[in-house]
Amino acid sequence: MSDSVEIRDLTVEYGSGDARLRALSNISVVLEPSSTVCVVGGSGAGKSTLAMAVLGLLPESARWAGDVSLPGNFALSRSGSREVREYRRKSVGVVFQDAPGSLIPGVPIGKQVEQAFRFRRQMSAATAAREARRTLERVGLTDYSRISKARSFELSGGMCQRVVIAMALAAPGPLHLLLADEAVSNLDSVSAAQVLDLIFDLQKEHGATLIFITHDARLLPRFNWVCVLAEGRVVEIRESAAFLDHPSSIEGQRLLEASRALGQPMGNPETKPI
Repeated sequence: MSDSVEIRDLTVEYGSGDARLRALSNISVVLEPSSTVCVVGGSGAGKSTLAMAVLGLLPESARWAGDVSLPGNFALSRSGSREVREYRRKSVGVVFQDAPGSLIPGVPIGKQVEQAFRFRRQMSAATAAREARRTLERVGLTDYSRISKARSFELSGGMCQRVVIAMALAAPGPLHLLLADEAVSNLDSVSAAQVLDLIFDLQKEHGATLIFITHDARLLPRFNWVCVLAEGRVVEIRESAAFLDHPSSIEGQRLLEASRALGQPMGNPETKPI
């Protein structure tokens, strides 16, 4: 049984006829189990489309071809929508860019985390409430009496990301895949470093494959591998140390030059890639 992420000849198009737009073209990538991969590229490179394809969340209007196999020998191309939803429920953790937008504005935070535990672990309301409190405190939201009653618009972006990570922890078993799409791009540098640490803690705990999608090359030293996208194609995939020393693609060189112009890497510069 394969525990790697294998993407073979993935092509994704939107629209129809003359208005068809190719977002990804013949993407082929193999990610070893428990690896940490940073997918980087400029706006419009196809990063978010790749994330949606891997999660089986492409819109019905999208046309795609190729093969996507996830840890546990789960093949998206050979699975129905119910099977894909069940796989996500049990084995996948997701942290999106717009954490406040991922939460329901009118529902208290505590109730939303409880519902995540009830859905993903099929547990009773009382047990879910206990797990919700324990997990929110675990991700640093220790003022439970206030946080549990708050709505998403009453919390900061960093606090909302912590809530989303807590909901990812509701998976009933070990996470096979952890995907973060621009998860820290809207946060200040301190909150971004803290949330990034939480994501890596979650990845290490479960031994999950981490796919972290960003446009910010300053984050690259934290990862094992770097995958550079440009115009819907993989133009470079290398170990992060080799990439940081000398990018082989023009797009990789531009991204690295831009990150150096912005300053030092974000997060803990002493933290070595896993």
